[in-house]
Amino acid sequence: MRVPVRFVVVGVAIILAAGLVSPVFVSAQNAEMTGGYKIGVVDRKEVFDNLEQQQRQYQELQREMEEMQAEIDRLSERIEADQQRLRLEGPTMSPADREELEARLSSNLNQYQAEFQRLQLEVDTRFSRLVRRIREQIDEAVQEIGAQENFHLILEGDPRSQSGVLYYSSTIDLTSRVLTALENR
Repeated sequence: MRVPVRFVVVGVAIILAAGLVSPVFVSAQNAEMTGGYKIGVVDRKEVFDNLEQQQRQYQELQREMEEMQAEIDRLSERIEADQQRLRLEGPTMSPADREELEARLSSNLNQYQAEFQRLQLEVDTRFSRLVRRIREQIDEAVQEIGAQENFHLILEGDPRSQSGVLYYSSTIDLTSRVLTALENR
């Protein structure tokens, strides 16, 4: 026998009104279907890549590095000029003048290498700090959202990431239970 839909809807409304099935049971049933946990996913790389603050700070870092690079470029131009002069005028220079030019060229080359390495280290250090600072801010935001919105678990959404859990509620932390179980063996 087929029961018309409107009779089913009316029947459910009567059962709820009569208090035979409480709304708590309905929400408990929904919680049972979802496991009762609130789980979220955050792709930190996407957040990082699209964060305007990160883009501004990275552009500022780029500008500063270009200024430092300009200093190295000037040194490189002096080296090239001295090399050119040594090639063109070296055979006709006095031994003392040639020796002085070669010494200056050697000194400038050493200075160039040292400055280049210093600049590379400075760029790497500043970029690492920038990435670390922004990642910390992203993680703090995840922690705040997790706590404020009562998430039980927030996972990393970037499949290439080595990390997994970004946030978990203390209500699902089983550490003390595992310790107790092991101590009671």
